[in-house]
Amino acid sequence: MMKIKPYLFCVVVTIVFIVLYFFINTEAKFVLNIHDTYYVAAINHIVLLLFYLFGILSIIYFLFDFIKINLSKVNIWIHILGSILSIASFFYINYLSNELPSQEKGIEYWQNIPDYNLYFFAVILTLITLQFFFIINIIVSIIKKVKSFRASRFK
Repeated sequence: MMKIKPYLFCVVVTIVFIVLYFFINTEAKFVLNIHDTYYVAAINHIVLLLFYLFGILSIIYFLFDFIKINLSKVNIWIHILGSILSIASFFYINYLSNELPSQEKGIEYWQNIPDYNLYFFAVILTLITLQFFFIINIIVSIIKKVKSFRASRFK
């Protein structure tokens, strides 16, 4: 039975993002309002950023597999699946926040529109936390490899 390597999963996600980049609407925008500051980005630029992120992750995972440094499998899958789920929820929240209501609705509708900024903030914070989780996994694995190398050298 063939084991699924995490870098292959990242490669597939990277290919999906590069294909999405060419087919996504260039006028679609992401708007985040934090207090008095608005952050506006084009969705295709966010997809390109995610393409770079998963491309770099797949290269790093491949290099660690190639040089036989064993990363924690549970931590790897938590990192990859958590990143994908948070990115998917990011795009879903962006889809919900960009739905434009019809002009026939009254002022009550406009006052009851949910504010998605807190959801965006939570998803972005989760994604950043997962990347730190990845870095900690790498550092711990390198320390274990160095300790095992030193122990085997003196036998």
